[in-house]
Amino acid sequence: MKVSNNDDLKVATLDWYYMTLKKMGRNSEAMDLIKPVDKNMNIIENDAYFKRLLLYKSQLKPEDLLASEMTSDEQKLQYVTQGYGLGNYYLAEGDTSKAKSIFQNVINTGYWSAFGYIASEMELAKLLDE
Repeated sequence: MKVSNNDDLKVATLDWYYMTLKKMGRNSEAMDLIKPVDKNMNIIENDAYFKRLLLYKSQLKPEDLLASEMTSDEQKLQYVTQGYGLGNYYLAEGDTSKAKSIFQNVINTGYWSAFGYIASEMELAKLLDE
């Protein structure tokens, strides 16, 4: 956070930090972390992270994150990025069935070069191995 000197960098860092805290079971610390996030932030390129933070704060619904037609590579990348975050959201909420479904949908895009795809593949493998 010390080097996140604009809203785009802040939301990216906050999203990853939040997800890490949630995976560690530090739920109240995770919620405290994102208190400063609001809809008036100046987001230029990290809209996916920003929307995920608004989801965590209950200011967006899960279906708002995946509203994409996936007709272009940019839309597929957005879907893969959002899907990975949404899958993690469902895992943190204890809904492994929805998490598996979302991770599988990310894999089904075929957009294998995106980090969200690779991470979804790993999460799905862990869930299927349980």
